[in-house]
Amino acid sequence: MKHFYNEIQSWFDYHDFFRNAVANAKDCQKFVEIGVWKGGSTAFMGVEIFNSGKNISYDAIDSFKGSPEHGDVKDWLYDEACKNLKPLTDVGVVNLIKGYSLDVVNNYENESIDFCFIDGAHEYEDVKKDIEAWLPKIKKGGILSGHDYDKSWVGVINAVDELLGKENIKIYKSVYCYEKS
Repeated sequence: MKHFYNEIQSWFDYHDFFRNAVANAKDCQKFVEIGVWKGGSTAFMGVEIFNSGKNISYDAIDSFKGSPEHGDVKDWLYDEACKNLKPLTDVGVVNLIKGYSLDVVNNYENESIDFCFIDGAHEYEDVKKDIEAWLPKIKKGGILSGHDYDKSWVGVINAVDELLGKENIKIYKSVYCYEKS
């Protein structure tokens, strides 16, 4: 399948990180992305999974209400994400889930997820709650990562450093990566 993520408005700039996640994945692994917006990063990951031929389950979770910095998005955001991701949802690669991260997290067993990418709300308390909720769901050797680990989003940096430890993460551009031991 040809990539189409670049036709979707997003702040996606971590192509190699997602590409490597798929390349290093094994069949029957579970991926979760928190924060979809219009689906740019989700489209990239979904096409990478489809083209890999691997059987990777990929859930993309968002409230589709936007974050405070987006203002009032009403209900158009969900409709737009559905339209943008249709080629991937139609073939069963992406499972789009409408809901708040903290409301959906308990649908997953502890240590059941191989890769979780957090890019929802960017305020300190929101990031902290997402990390605290999703970290137990990650398998040993699995990855918990996220976007916007940069000086523009001090809340992200502070929550990640406090909960995961700066010494325990790797940074790829503005993506943090923590491997659960």
